[in-house]
Amino acid sequence: MITTSEQSRLQHKVWKYRISESEEWNFARWQRWANDERKEWNQELLDDTQARKKWDSNIFPNLTGDQYE
Repeated sequence: MITTSEQSRLQHKVWKYRISESEEWNFARWQRWANDERKEWNQELLDDTQARKKWDSNIFPNLTGDQYE
């Protein structure tokens, strides 16, 4: 049986940068996460080139303190 807190966490998926891992590992994990979200919304998936552009220009340089774990 799933608890209320687990259910809430599943409904509000949040990607966080893991400081214990490399930037490349975090990029690959973010790309999978982003494409999972896009699938749910029936949007076009990001290929490696599109994902890298978005990561380098928008995601990685704009990470804030609460986005690290």
